[in-house]
Amino acid sequence: MKKLLKVLTIFSALACICVAMAGCSEKGNKYMVPEGATYIVGLISTNDYAEDGLLIYDIDVENLKLSSGETMPDASESGFHYLLTEDYIYSRAGSDSNWELTNVLDRTQSKYEDVLQSINGMDVVNINNAFRECINMTKTPKLPDTIKYMKNSFTGCENLKELTNFPKDVLEMDYAFKSCSKLEIVPDIPDGANSLLGTFEECTSLNNAPYIPESVNEMRYTFMFSGVSGEVKIDATPENYELCLFGITNEISIVGKCENKEDILNTK
Repeated sequence: MKKLLKVLTIFSALACICVAMAGCSEKGNKYMVPEGATYIVGLISTNDYAEDGLLIYDIDVENLKLSSGETMPDASESGFHYLLTEDYIYSRAGSDSNWELTNVLDRTQSKYEDVLQSINGMDVVNINNAFRECINMTKTPKLPDTIKYMKNSFTGCENLKELTNFPKDVLEMDYAFKSCSKLEIVPDIPDGANSLLGTFEECTSLNNAPYIPESVNEMRYTFMFSGVSGEVKIDATPENYELCLFGITNEISIVGKCENKEDILNTK
């Protein structure tokens, strides 16, 4: 009888543990506001543009405001949603839209936190214009593979030297690094990217061009007035390539599957 009670006690304890674990799992599946962040549903307003044309944020909040540790509202809820982290403002509008990194709160920092992959079950897909003229940044933050749009994302970051990574799902990088005059280290362009319009224009310190995959169709102004030299591997046969190499004084050769190598070289 004592042995039976002992066995029942053990099973009872295990059952309690399982219930507790199930409760933790259920709680863990809810989307909580990250530590140090603020979640807003409604509207935020900011002050006017500063002299350099960039927004200075003095945020006034209307409607719902949630702090760290609170449960986020359902991702399908319509309206304007914002997540304010230590470095960024993320936003989304409408019940079916994904998130974008709208802006950086302080453009004078030298380092920024990694960009979130998703918020409340919805992907972060857009960083257009987000880091524009962050003049003291030397290395990009890690970008999640969910990012598809990077237009003008790091334009004018004059002290940027190194790119941490390219998102593997990125599609458009138009003028993403224009006028990043100290940029030296760039990873290969991911297969699937299609537009490199002016991506490395005026990157005068960029000597080694990244590999260009077959998926790329837009290469106008891609390396215009850059420091690219030596061998450039291009597997793409872009439809548009006007002024791709214009203003480059270094010797360049093109290798790879590109079927219009000579035409691209003649844009130099």
